[in-house]
Amino acid sequence: MPKINCKLLTLNSKILDKDLDMIVIPGKEGELGILSGHVPMIVALKKGQIKAYLENTITTYDIEGGFAHITKDMCNILS
Repeated sequence: MPKINCKLLTLNSKILDKDLDMIVIPGKEGELGILSGHVPMIVALKKGQIKAYLENTITTYDIEGGFAHITKDMCNILS
């Protein structure tokens, strides 16, 4: 399965920079599961959890909101 590169950035640091199997983000309109090949979009995020899936591991990150820029091979999250 192809991976999607994901970066989670704050004003002060880079929290995540990995190739993942899938990432789930808390969009204002609901949760979005993002895989490689996703339709490009910009998504407003609400307070919640980001779930990063890699092989058999799920890592979660709490956010207070922000934006995600998604292309077919990357997801950049600004929070």
